[in-house]
Amino acid sequence: MQLEAIYDHGRVTFVSPVRLAQDTFRVLVTVPDQQLLPAEPPSVNNGEPPVWVLGPFAQGLQARLDAVRCSPLSEQAADDSAESARADRLDAFLLRGEG
Repeated sequence: MQLEAIYDHGRVTFVSPVRLAQDTFRVLVTVPDQQLLPAEPPSVNNGEPPVWVLGPFAQGLQARLDAVRCSPLSEQAADDSAESARADRLDAFLLRGEG
């Protein structure tokens, strides 16, 4: 039996209501030739995960993040971090003594 349907972003909707006997079964779909794009050949990565190609904005963002991640900490930042850790330990010690 042929039924008319509309394809919309991965979903096929019948034009008129249809009651089906089973929830899952094979169908044959006829698609007009002008609606098909050329198929891309499958990429073979030899078992490697796929390589994602980033757009220009994402490449710039990645470069900026890498620069921040790889840059050394300034002496002031290292001193502040150590001083902050010492203060946290002292606060915890004092709180423990109060309980």
